[in-house]
Amino acid sequence: MSEIPTKTFTYLLLNCVTVSSPAKIQTASSPQPFFPPAASRYLQDNYNGDYADLARNTIPYVPTFVFYYAPWDSESLDARNEFLNVAHYFHNTEPGLIKFVGVNCWYVNGQCRQNYKSMSHFPIFVMHAMSPTVRCGHKSAT
Repeated sequence: MSEIPTKTFTYLLLNCVTVSSPAKIQTASSPQPFFPPAASRYLQDNYNGDYADLARNTIPYVPTFVFYYAPWDSESLDARNEFLNVAHYFHNTEPGLIKFVGVNCWYVNGQCRQNYKSMSHFPIFVMHAMSPTVRCGHKSAT
């Protein structure tokens, strides 16, 4: 086995470092709907990662089942149909009883991703019950 002379190795190393192409950076692509358009009749898809309006105007007043997903994740993709089936069932049997919402928590510019950076696996399902002091948009006299 022959050894590469030190000068040759140094030359090759410096040449590779200085000639190499710049780092490739890709901006985040625009998020796409995760659920089919027909599902909008019985569930809300926050595919752009919006969360603030949901937290402020829905969760405190309506029982809300939230599916936090990453659109590329195989488990999120597998769970999508089950979530659709449950949302569709409740829409047909108990309309308005529970709000179903999907939130893309992977989109880098979304509120969900910015607020919950520690989410490391998907999907995450959370059932938000109404506040016991809030009913139908009015505070109780407690």
